[in-house]
Amino acid sequence: MSRFSNICGVSFDRDVGAIICADTNNHRIRKILIRTREASTVAGTGVAELRDGIGTASSFSRPEGVVASKRWIFVCDTGNHALRCVSPDGVVSTVAGGESAGLRDGFGAQALLQRLGQVGAALVHVDAHARLLAGWPACDTCACMQWSRD
Repeated sequence: MSRFSNICGVSFDRDVGAIICADTNNHRIRKILIRTREASTVAGTGVAELRDGIGTASSFSRPEGVVASKRWIFVCDTGNHALRCVSPDGVVSTVAGGESAGLRDGFGAQALLQRLGQVGAALVHVDAHARLLAGWPACDTCACMQWSRD
């Protein structure tokens, strides 16, 4: 039986037929298949840290927002001040930010993000040009990030 603790973000992935959620206090990203009601862990060890990797070999710290789009999952990793991505084959990578809070433009870890807990509802769209549009209402900030599906 899967036990969730403080789900702070939920998204529906139409291509998979699943609800994707940020299981915040368990530091994991979870998937619930609509047809079977089966819950499974997509990513996260359950230990609060920043580690890219595959599936349950990766780590998050208090993920609070998720957006699913075409089998991709974008995660607001609040405790790590990072925007993370889970590819369709389960590879977790850090798109922007990481460990230090702040507001600074840059590429990957050079960018500084903060107060991501507010972002879950504001992650808006992944467009046809692979641009992720995100907003931080608590900081009066928005961003457009290019990412690669390769």
